[in-house]
Amino acid sequence: MNKSYFFPLALIAVGTILLVNQFDLLNFTLPYLLIVGFAILGVLLIRKAFLTPSRKGLLGGSFFILIASLLLMMDLGIMPIPSQDAMIFPMLLIPLGLSNLIYYAFTRSSFSNVTFGVIFILAALPVLFFYYSSIPFWEVSDIVSTYWPVLLITAGLGFLIDGMLKKAK
Repeated sequence: MNKSYFFPLALIAVGTILLVNQFDLLNFTLPYLLIVGFAILGVLLIRKAFLTPSRKGLLGGSFFILIASLLLMMDLGIMPIPSQDAMIFPMLLIPLGLSNLIYYAFTRSSFSNVTFGVIFILAALPVLFFYYSSIPFWEVSDIVSTYWPVLLITAGLGFLIDGMLKKAK
C-alpha cells in the first residue's frame, strides 16, 4: 500500500469503528480496543522491522504485541487483573524486558539490550511474586534489600561485555 494512503485510510477505519460503537451496533469495550490496537500497532512495527535491514521497529513492535497478549490474558481470565494501580508498572517491565531480549536475538547489534532486558525482568519479578501471593511481603522485602546490588552488577557486566564486543568488531 502506498504510504500516502495509509494515514487517511487508518483515520477512516478508526472513525467507522467508533461510529458503529456510538450507535451500539457493535459494543467495543476499552480493553478490547486496547488489545486490538496494540496488536495491530505491534504487527505493523514488526512488519516494518523485517522489511528494513536495520530491523528498526522490532523493539516497539514486540513490546506492543506482548502488551496486547498480557491484556488478552487478563481479559480471558487466564491472568488476574491487578486491583492496585501500583501493579501496572511492574507488569509493564516484563514485556519491556522480553522485547529487549527479542530485539537482541534478531539484531545482535548491542549487548546492552540483553542487559536492560534482564534488569527489567529482575526488577519486576519480586513485586509480581508478592502480588500473586507466591511469597510473603517480608521475604520480598528481605530479598530486595539484600540483592538489589545484583542489578548494578548485571548492568556493569552488560556494559563491559558490550564494550568488549564493540572493540572486537
